Amino acid sequence: DYSVLAKNNTYQITRANDSIPVSVSVKDYSSESVIDVIQKLEHISRWKTIAELASPASSQINGTVDIKIYTGIESTLADSSEITNFQTLLQYYFDDESMNWVPPRFRIKLYNNSNETLYCALFYLTELFKAEVIKPDGVGSLTRLSPNQEIWYAGGAPLVGTVPDSFLRHNILECRDTLKLIACTDEFDPTLMNLGEIGSPKVHSSERSMISHRGSLNRLMSRVNTRNIDFAENANVYDDWVTNQLIITFRKPRASL
Repeated sequence: DYSVLAKNNTYQITRANDSIPVSVSVKDYSSESVIDVIQKLEHISRWKTIAELASPASSQINGTVDIKIYTGIESTLADSSEITNFQTLLQYYFDDESMNWVPPRFRIKLYNNSNETLYCALFYLTELFKAEVIKPDGVGSLTRLSPNQEIWYAGGAPLVGTVPDSFLRHNILECRDTLKLIACTDEFDPTLMNLGEIGSPKVHSSERSMISHRGSLNRLMSRVNTRNIDFAENANVYDDWVTNQLIITFRKPRASL
């Protein structure tokens, strides 16, 4: 949960449990400032909607798509090993040559253990309230997986996880990012749910996909960023879909005195 503090002619949105700011402060007690605060709270609400999205109870898909995390410090994919903890902790390591703390690296693999061929999208959600679909090949947002098929994101190349500078300035040395997977029996447009960081300009998705794929999942995803979209002519087109997610904690050790 979050709170809005009004102090010294500024509004500040903070985490309710520890009063840590979650966005830049908004100056002046004016109507424009109030609108700005409301827009930021709406952004947080949209992000929470994505984070809490769960498989519908009516889904007929038996199984799901597993999200697997592998180590990324090895020079070759074959030498990497799976990290099997439910809540993955990846820590910075100290490089003796550069004398600096180096962010952890990791690899992502998806494995379809369901009974259906599924179109999969993997979202990366950060504590800066950003939600963005990861493109597995750097081009498309969807990947098609048959039962028992797997895919390495970025061809198995290591990805880098960091603690945001805004956290470090408040002496917060770890963050929890979420990998959120949505898998559907039909094609859909995952970019409909893309969110920039809080306070950033609104992200616009492709209109072509909105016109050509108007199933129930697209309609649901459209409502995250747009209140009034209604594909009435396809209201009876229902998709079957499931979700899965994995939380990764990135931690930077406290500097020794």
